[in-house]
Amino acid sequence: MVKRMLWKDIRQTLSKSKGRVVSIVCLMALGSFALVGLKVTGPDMQATAADFYGRNNLADITVVSNYGISKDDERIIGKADGIKEVEYGYFKDVVISGTDRSMRIYSKPDAVSTYDVTEGRLPKRTGEIALDMKERDRFAVGSTLNVTEKTDIAGGTVLRHHKFTVVGFVRASETLSCLNMGQSAAGGGELKGYAVAVPGEFDSDVKMIARATYEDTEGLDYWSAEYRDAVQKHKDQLVTLLANQPKAREATIRSQQRKKIDEAKDKVKTSKQQLADAQRQLDDAKQQIDNAKDQLSEGSAEAVEEGSAAAA
Repeated sequence: MVKRMLWKDIRQTLSKSKGRVVSIVCLMALGSFALVGLKVTGPDMQATAADFYGRNNLADITVVSNYGISKDDERIIGKADGIKEVEYGYFKDVVISGTDRSMRIYSKPDAVSTYDVTEGRLPKRTGEIALDMKERDRFAVGSTLNVTEKTDIAGGTVLRHHKFTVVGFVRASETLSCLNMGQSAAGGGELKGYAVAVPGEFDSDVKMIARATYEDTEGLDYWSAEYRDAVQKHKDQLVTLLANQPKAREATIRSQQRKKIDEAKDKVKTSKQQLADAQRQLDDAKQQIDNAKDQLSEGSAEAVEEGSAAAA
């Protein structure tokens, strides 16, 4: 009896609130669909990213040095356990002329952490550049990009050109987020984009970045604990191997600067000596000219006297 009354009340309530019931059912269905979408989207995004990373041979570890990566650094990195492939390159932070937008120009890699071309092509020669695809609204293939570069303490620059022809747009495999791309010493202090140029565009005795892949990470899921643990192990070893290199590199730079200063002093000293020698030569020449004038005057006087005697 009680159950029949309960169901009767439920039927009456539903019949009087059909709109509300439909709304609740639709809301529940929408929530279910959203949950299913979230469940499916995560794995799909990871699969897409894994394909992108694998296609461009994303580096497992990247080593960046503010002082540059010397030949000694390369030798030490090459001794690390399990390295499959390591590639060295250049980069330089610049500012797009007329703005405060900072951009990092990388040298084009051969095999590690390569780029997907979304339009146009990659640069083939100096003076050409491919831009982050986000810059497509500001530039076009064939347009000109002008940049400004801060000089170093010696007044030099790294880039051979500061005016480029845009030849394409790319996606970088090692740039995970377009919202926070890192800090920069150029422009407003925050990177707003990246670009790619040929290695010959960089006038530098040392590389700036090393990208390494390892044997034991091949085929591992990028989001798995196994992959993170393997990368962390290799990272810890590199940190240990390179622990003393910053001081050594700084000492080398200081030594090179002192050598340049000494060479500059020697050039100034040599220039002063050359100037002094030239002054002596000038003085000698002037003395010779004065002597010749005196001899010429004496000769003229004798000629006049002889002429007078002959006339008498």
